[in-house]
Amino acid sequence: NVFPYHVGVAKFGLDGKLLWKQIKGAHHWPTVGPDSRIYLPVARMVPLSPWLQDTDERPVCDLGQVDQHGVRVLAPDGTLIRDIWIAEAARQSDLKALSYAVRDDCNPYHVNGIELVNAAAAARLRASGVAEAQEGDLFVSLRSSSSVIVLDPETGRILRVLHGPMIAQHSPAALPDGMLVVFDNLGDAGPSGSVRLSRILQLDPAGEPARQIFPVADKPELGTLQSEAEGNVTASADGNRLLVAETYGGRVLEVERATGRILWTYDQVEPAEAMHPVFPGTNEGAFVRQQVQGAAFITRAAFNRIFE
Repeated sequence: NVFPYHVGVAKFGLDGKLLWKQIKGAHHWPTVGPDSRIYLPVARMVPLSPWLQDTDERPVCDLGQVDQHGVRVLAPDGTLIRDIWIAEAARQSDLKALSYAVRDDCNPYHVNGIELVNAAAAARLRASGVAEAQEGDLFVSLRSSSSVIVLDPETGRILRVLHGPMIAQHSPAALPDGMLVVFDNLGDAGPSGSVRLSRILQLDPAGEPARQIFPVADKPELGTLQSEAEGNVTASADGNRLLVAETYGGRVLEVERATGRILWTYDQVEPAEAMHPVFPGTNEGAFVRQQVQGAAFITRAAFNRIFE
């Protein structure tokens, strides 16, 4: 319950020693590239402009200040390489509509996930007309506009905008074949259409139609997903399996990408008395379900490095 909620980032050694820290507005999940550069969602509070992104429309925001988001690039030792503010990137790329068509002018972008563009995704982008796309560009999830942008981390230019079926998505994850999966928080209407559910969507950077991986639309017996905010998805090295953290549901699922079949489920459940020893009304023997922020595959080498 702090405001603003964006605080900072720190790096620790495996022995628990603090190596460096930055209290400069980082939030959500960090992403580390193969060269050990670090990519962070960041935010800062700035005064509210009287006009909305070079238009004659006035912003609707009672706070009097804007939660402005961007991408921070750090060297492995925590040294700042550059900040890319999405408002400036949108203006530079003639994509100012990204801020015009949002639900909240106090928070017009809301970066909530960053993923590196791999070689296969870059090839798909180039084949579809984005000539300058290359491996090492960034997929950046913007919750407020329900879109994923392709961002050049060197120039700050937005190369493509992916949007359409997802609503308030999180956590873009690149697959070896060049596809992208996201945790689509509010995009599934559910079996009856009366309850807004979550889903895992596969997006094509080349602009082909999205595919719903989970839940499977015509197989409700395979399960549903619901986390109106947060949520996280990561892929196995071969791209055949997905780990899905259903944050508000307190579960982790491993899902087969091809079929949407759940391979196993982990429920984050704890004894209520251990979590809230003086919580009024807690019955002895009761349990509580806790939020799960994320889950990831690790290699055998990484496991051995940590635990041996």
